[in-house]
Amino acid sequence: MGILQLRRLTTTQRMAMVPADGEPIWDKTLKVLYVGDGATTGGVTAESSAYALLASSISDGDTTHAPDGNSVFDALALKAPLTSPSFVTPALGTPASGTLTNCTGLSQAGVVGLTTADSPVFATVKCSNLTDGYIPKHTSDAVGLTNGPQLVTSEGAVINRAQPAFLVQFSGQSNVTGDSTSHIINFTSATIIYDQSSIFNTIQPFIAPCSGIYQFYVVLYLTGLTVLHTIGYITLVITGQSYIMWLGNLANLRSSNNDVILNCSMPAKLTIGDTASISIVVGGGTKVVSIGATYSFFGGGLSC
Repeated sequence: MGILQLRRLTTTQRMAMVPADGEPIWDKTLKVLYVGDGATTGGVTAESSAYALLASSISDGDTTHAPDGNSVFDALALKAPLTSPSFVTPALGTPASGTLTNCTGLSQAGVVGLTTADSPVFATVKCSNLTDGYIPKHTSDAVGLTNGPQLVTSEGAVINRAQPAFLVQFSGQSNVTGDSTSHIINFTSATIIYDQSSIFNTIQPFIAPCSGIYQFYVVLYLTGLTVLHTIGYITLVITGQSYIMWLGNLANLRSSNNDVILNCSMPAKLTIGDTASISIVVGGGTKVVSIGATYSFFGGGLSC
């Protein structure tokens, strides 16, 4: 049985000639079959010839292909125009690498193995609700950016109007201590000077709206002091513990009107829901010491 061998040339040899129309040549260097067209130096690849045949056999928009004796293309049954083909069978497979372009309509969810972490998700950000000076915050994709609580002043200072802070003035409370009675200051009729974030409560003066370090300060105006009231102290009472903010001999500090103004402050670490209040103890004498309303205040706020 004989063996039919095509003309075999190196790439250099092939490129030095123009093969006759229909003449096959095997490129020994590239291991590729070329076919002459009578005009192209070195001929054209058999694959290129197949593409040309496909273009001449099937026109754009064909949905079927009538047999014409070409077995390669007779097996094709096109179900969509060539400008927008739908590949159903066989699947395209899994390319090792590559870049897809002009893929309008290809959703991220439609690509197997691709998650939202693999590529950016684009959303329209609305900025129409912003006011100059405020640091914006993202509310939602629908609303976009809105004014946050932080305001940058023209001097460059940053003000946080959501930062918990308050200051109240006590009402007068008569004969509450003097005989070592510990009196928790009553705020039922207190006057609110300011209450940022609405954290002050007249029943329980302060309830921490969030966990953090708070700074508290108190000014007490005590009246009715006598020479016998030699001891006094102010305590910050918070959930689970207490801190003495001031301690001293009130008899020595009292004025000629038998009164005194005490001023003190204290930091404390609170957990959300913890409470804070102020107690006063005056001892050594009788229960005739009162809290004057004119100069008595309690305040505080979140530091960090």
